[in-house]
Amino acid sequence: MKTYLVKMTINRSYDYLRSWKNKKFAIFQLFQPYEKGAEQIYVEKELQGEVTAAVLALPVKDREVLLLYYYEEMTVIEIAELLQLAVSTVKSRLQRARAKLRPKLSMEVMNDE
Repeated sequence: MKTYLVKMTINRSYDYLRSWKNKKFAIFQLFQPYEKGAEQIYVEKELQGEVTAAVLALPVKDREVLLLYYYEEMTVIEIAELLQLAVSTVKSRLQRARAKLRPKLSMEVMNDE
């Protein structure tokens, strides 16, 4: 009887390991995002604060286009309609704002390292 129960237990274990339910759970565990440590969360918040401060330091024309494009996730066409501007004007303002923002952020990142 003991041999029979041991063999049945082993076979049931194999069945469970081969089951879809177990594979689904294992795959789900593989793709779980890792938990962030307190230090990483702090660094991300600091960087986000620096980016926000740099964006808010831009002139209003450049700032509004950047905020609408990146923070509100609007398309260039939607921004052009909202601000009653030509699409090419919105694109050039975006390009100008990025160019003004780039040196500010590069210097802050270099100073932190």
